Amino acid sequence: MKSILLGLLFLGINIHSAKPVETPVVTASTHIHGPGCGFFPANNLRIPIRPTGQMSELQFRQVLQVVAQVYEPIFRQNGRPKLAIFPKWTDDTVNAYAFICNDPKLIGTANYPPECNRMQTSSGVYTPISVVSMFGGLARHPLMTQEGLIIVACHEIGHHLAGYPRYAANSAWAATEGQSDYFATAKCARKVFKAIGSNALWAQRAAVTFEIRNTCVNSFGVNSEAAGICMRSSMASLALARVLGSLKADPKGINFSNVDKSIVSSTFEAHPAAQCRLDTYVAGAVCRVPDTEDFSAVDPRKGSCGPGKVESTGFRPRCWYRPPTTIGS
Repeated sequence: MKSILLGLLFLGINIHSAKPVETPVVTASTHIHGPGCGFFPANNLRIPIRPTGQMSELQFRQVLQVVAQVYEPIFRQNGRPKLAIFPKWTDDTVNAYAFICNDPKLIGTANYPPECNRMQTSSGVYTPISVVSMFGGLARHPLMTQEGLIIVACHEIGHHLAGYPRYAANSAWAATEGQSDYFATAKCARKVFKAIGSNALWAQRAAVTFEIRNTCVNSFGVNSEAAGICMRSSMASLALARVLGSLKADPKGINFSNVDKSIVSSTFEAHPAAQCRLDTYVAGAVCRVPDTEDFSAVDPRKGSCGPGKVESTGFRPRCWYRPPTTIGS
């Protein structure tokens, strides 16, 4: 853990930026392989390496190294295929993907990701891996921040670990987009920011909005590390939601007060709208159920906040989630 802390002095981060970006056409895409479950809907936006930018290659790699150090042992403890995070800095794709490599016969075939080559640990020996691929094009987006990149990596880890609800077609492993967002702040980012430390001090110095400061203090107390993590996750999520919003429209309209009040008739598996995703990140950040209580693959109540529980705030937003009438349905 000491190595994590020593490597994280870089996280004195500017979480506020606003630069216009082009708007590509977007479509939804969900596959187990090639490319997997993406953070963004499939898009045509590309951002090549530039002399200047918000994030350097070193910072990009440091962020992902920290996430890996925190989550590699958790994958082992849960009996999951080994976590393999690929920091693909030179790739100009504006996205990130999660998938499982578990069939060595497909290595080298069309549409089977090259990351799966890492399954081969020695001659003729193959071991399944849980892949998270992170692309430099996303890190170079003008609205992206280092802390926002943590949330993205946590979302992709969420596809592997976030539990219910899962994609109907990929029920063996892949949590839905909304559930992966909820996991990102309710579980994963808490662990990562705990490893980084000094979150209460960060909160004292950062430009946190009044509404988020008040909400996090109400959930976790004044000047606490937990409240600092709540604020840090929420403000990182605002920057990230504006990255998401930039794919379709002016991201400035995405904010904490502009809550998405839509109600789905059934749980939406694909990527919710950017405002709905921000609402989900905040819900995860303010939920008081500890990050040590994992989500269940079948019981939506386990590990979560929700109506009828003591933890009555911070439940999954209805803009993408519809609670089942019976558990397991």
